Amino acid sequence: EADRVAHIGQQLLRRIIGEVRQRGGRVVEVDTDGVLFIPPDEVRGDAAERAFVASLSDAMPEGIRIGFDGRYERMLSLKKKTYALLGYDGSLKIKGSSLVSRSVERFGRRFVRRAIELLLAEDIQGLHDLYLDTRRRIVAHDWAGVESFQRIETLKHSLRRYERDVAEGKRNRTAAYELAKADAEATGEEVRVGRRIAYYIAKGGGRAFEAARLARDWDPADPDEDTEHYIGRLDQFASKFEPFFETPHAFRQVFSEEDLFGFDPRGIRLAVREREADEVEDDVPF
Repeated sequence: EADRVAHIGQQLLRRIIGEVRQRGGRVVEVDTDGVLFIPPDEVRGDAAERAFVASLSDAMPEGIRIGFDGRYERMLSLKKKTYALLGYDGSLKIKGSSLVSRSVERFGRRFVRRAIELLLAEDIQGLHDLYLDTRRRIVAHDWAGVESFQRIETLKHSLRRYERDVAEGKRNRTAAYELAKADAEATGEEVRVGRRIAYYIAKGGGRAFEAARLARDWDPADPDEDTEHYIGRLDQFASKFEPFFETPHAFRQVFSEEDLFGFDPRGIRLAVREREADEVEDDVPF
């Protein structure tokens, strides 16, 4: 029964793709949420686009209705099920945890979100300025509290199971569990499953679980977070955008402080590639 339902889903999606193309539209992305496409040139504006979707719906089998989920000015597509949509009202909708995840530091989420907005606007100078400003703030310990760079993890297993898995080589030691264990030894409180541990990486070297400190212990008057670690994290966030530049050199020019001869965005080009029709069709889920 599951196979039958999946097969019907595939057939419907391929039919929608065919109808869009037959009418002169271009399919950009297909996933379990629906089909994203550019309408034909003569279809412009909210009313015309809704009417176009209604015409697609009329071509579907009886009982199948296509919903109008929204219209967007621009789209950034990194890979399958990983994209960002810019609304005509300036709102940004991001799909895919590989672009931005709730588990990463707040400054990283804000950096990625703002970088996506600037990339969609093709503002190369703005991207470079964003990187330099974020880097400067990290070096200057210019944070809006420890919440800006802390990480929060939830303990999903008991401390006993954690220790057993480490001893058996099934997992490595992690900051959240090691901090929870040390805190329990100091306070006498039991380490409970579901507890949320907020921590940061302090300077002093060593592995992450050894350098981690509870977020509540960070002192803004005497900041001890590992600056190099957080610059490295910034560079990791920036690396998400390398595929959107024509060359690795162009990417490094934008996301680097090395501008000895002055930064000039005019020679930097974005890589724009329209996917072939069979590439999109191969992405039909199920």
